[in-house]
Amino acid sequence: MLGHGRIGCAAATFLERKPVPFILVDRHENPSCEEHVPIYGDATTPHTLQKAGIERAKGLIVTTNDDSTNVFLTLIGRHLSPHIRIVARSNGEENVDQLYAAGADFVVSNASVGASILLNVLESRASAFLTEGISVFRRPVASCLAGKTIAASRIRPTTGCSIVALILPKEKEPIVVPPPETVLEEGMDMLLIGSPGQEERFGVCLPEN
Repeated sequence: MLGHGRIGCAAATFLERKPVPFILVDRHENPSCEEHVPIYGDATTPHTLQKAGIERAKGLIVTTNDDSTNVFLTLIGRHLSPHIRIVARSNGEENVDQLYAAGADFVVSNASVGASILLNVLESRASAFLTEGISVFRRPVASCLAGKTIAASRIRPTTGCSIVALILPKEKEPIVVPPPETVLEEGMDMLLIGSPGQEERFGVCLPEN
């Protein structure tokens, strides 16, 4: 399970009561919870997930409160373990399709999320719900975007596309789920997720805001 916030803590408590063995991963300690001991690490790096035993896991629950992070974690989880059953939390209804496209078998919106729902989905043998027509694509940072922060670029509100990672020249590791204050620079590549229509709207250069 990825994320030890309010939802992750509730899901972990429910799993303990079943009981169902699980491993919890988070970057930081949850000061409101003294019952669970997670693996502290960055789940956006494959090494952390491999250390947590994702190859042996039957299911993966993604519960962070940031949808871009959840999309990326779903992508990397599906890549590392193609047959695992993934349940992802969506904090905004507009991000549900992107989470399905990233590889989630079931997406629980923030309005209806509950630990029992998460477990029922993981145990279900029903066929996976997948949304077609959404893809991950790579684009260079154009000159019209260089020097702007991600927030100032207005890529998400203008096109609907979400930046899930930035790839820097000569750097082996990408910047995954970059924060809104990250400055875009020429020479960077952006890894984005969106529908064909959103990808087309992105184009080569966004209009001036």
